[in-house]
Amino acid sequence: YRPFQYFEKNVQGIVPRSYHWPFPWPVVHLSRQVKYSRLVNDT
Repeated sequence: YRPFQYFEKNVQGIVPRSYHWPFPWPVVHLSRQVKYSRLVNDT
């Protein structure tokens, strides 16, 4: 919370809660979700 206050203290107006990807390459590389599975011990 405090880091956001530091970065946003000089912003004039309302800071948006949603953002768009500003670069031309696809967002697919950033939206990968790592799925974890529980290891089962067969012994």
